Amino acid sequence: MRPANKTFLPALFVVSFLLLQALFFSDDAPASVMVNGARYPLGESRTVVAVLDTAGLGVTAGDLLDIEGRVLEARAGWAPRILVNGGVVSAQSSVESGDKLDVIPSLDRTEAVETEIVEVVLADVVEGEGEYTTVKQLGTVGRKLVSRGRVSGKLISVRNLAEARPFHVARTKEKPVKVIALTFDDGPTPPYTKQIMDTLSALQGTATFFVVGGQAALFPEIIRELDAGGFQVANHSYSHDRMDSADEEAVLRELDAASATISPLITRPMRWFRPPYGAVNDPLRVIAARRGYHTIRWHIDSRDWNGLTPEAIAARVLKDVRPGAVVLMHDGGGDRGNTVIAVSMIVKELYSQGFTLVTLDQLAK
Repeated sequence: MRPANKTFLPALFVVSFLLLQALFFSDDAPASVMVNGARYPLGESRTVVAVLDTAGLGVTAGDLLDIEGRVLEARAGWAPRILVNGGVVSAQSSVESGDKLDVIPSLDRTEAVETEIVEVVLADVVEGEGEYTTVKQLGTVGRKLVSRGRVSGKLISVRNLAEARPFHVARTKEKPVKVIALTFDDGPTPPYTKQIMDTLSALQGTATFFVVGGQAALFPEIIRELDAGGFQVANHSYSHDRMDSADEEAVLRELDAASATISPLITRPMRWFRPPYGAVNDPLRVIAARRGYHTIRWHIDSRDWNGLTPEAIAARVLKDVRPGAVVLMHDGGGDRGNTVIAVSMIVKELYSQGFTLVTLDQLAK
């Protein structure tokens, strides 16, 4: 028998290898990608989101949680991080057969913690009854460090920094001699109107708020809170445009639109009107009077709209205080953070001088 050709076996091996390669790696082989180490088929839609859907992996963000772990807002947490062949891509990016995808899952996010120092004012009503509140003896304002969830407002912790000593106050039906009226224009404006309201309430004080109708339409709940807190609400026009050169029809339109917006939100009628910018003339007073309004400007301008520090705002008010004065401040029209701080400083000093805070209705009596 003739011995076998020595080149036959190697040739047979090469042919077999090429046949296997053609079988498994030809253009007709199913397209696929690797996702987190596992292979998945690649369908007609060759996008990252389609591949992840096939792999059962979502591309939506986690949730925003409050400090107790409850969902505050769905899909407001951290989004998943997707890498294709080591590079970060979006969910709509395209992929090719043989690509390697790594997916870092979405995560929930817990709301941030907000810490603030809060003043603590304690007040004892020691005698009498009536609409006027007078401070008989000054107390000491305490301070506490309060931590809350920034979004939910839920309380985390409270730490006392300084103990409060009560203010001793009395109520009387008789109007005190030394009265002064704080007034605030251009609101309501979050968060300043409520901060001023809370400061005055804590200090047993009151004020009159000249409200812009357009703002009241945006924040009606603040108007309800002012009314429920015993503060006086007054008309400051609807759009805050100058009215001293407007014709009668335009003036009535401004007054009536503000009234139609504000009046359903309060339990007491609006009696006072302050024209925007204090721009007033006799015809304007007459038109407002026909609608039942007393038109008023002010005696003391805090100029808190001029970028003054809290100390400068307080100094401007306190240098001219006198019984029966009307003070102009603002809870809207810009950043009123310095006004909020100044209110506390002003009220404490007025109390130390024996003043009683009143609304315009109380002042007019």
